[in-house]
Amino acid sequence: MNQISLAEYRQQIEDAIQGGRYEEAVAHGRHILEQYPKHVGAYWLLGKAMLEAGENDQATDMFQRVLSADPEHMLAWVGMSETAKRGGNLEDAIWYLQRAFELATDNEMVAEELRHLYGQLEGSEPQRLQLTQSALAKLYL
Repeated sequence: MNQISLAEYRQQIEDAIQGGRYEEAVAHGRHILEQYPKHVGAYWLLGKAMLEAGENDQATDMFQRVLSADPEHMLAWVGMSETAKRGGNLEDAIWYLQRAFELATDNEMVAEELRHLYGQLEGSEPQRLQLTQSALAKLYL
């Protein structure tokens, strides 16, 4: 049996997701969790694959597991926002994306998506995003 590093295996899963082979990615992600049940990266990959496959409830579960282990996993917050948006809950989508923005105020893609969500909810996109108290505190740290 060939052995590869965990990093290489994770890259293969990323490639499967990029190639639209979501069932394969999920199967490999679950295989990693059989061997390493606390591997946060595997939960993230499973969530990403399930989100891309349209399995929003399962993706939400995986992202919540990631966030319970690492509350500062910005991409998991973005994933939670996307699942809420797909479920038609813009207020929750904005709340989750605000958490991601607090962690990465300089991430223009997150800021742009947050402005877009505000525009959908309120009718017009804000020119500037107001920083939350948490974002301000993180900046001053």
